[in-house]
Amino acid sequence: MTIHLPTRASSRLNAVRESINAIGEVAQAHIEMAKACERAARELNRAAGDFRRAARQERKNGAAGAVHDTRK
Repeated sequence: MTIHLPTRASSRLNAVRESINAIGEVAQAHIEMAKACERAARELNRAAGDFRRAARQERKNGAAGAVHDTRK
């Protein structure tokens, strides 16, 4: 029976492969975080637009509009 002991070169190659895999996982995590940040930014922009529209509508229909309401 032969016992295979890894050579120094194969040990280094395996270490490099593990490093590449770890870097790939970290890079993937960074990409996912960037996508989550972009989604959050879109939601914030959408909410800001909603607030601007609500403020514009409030200016149109504000307290003065309620006082001078001519509907019967």
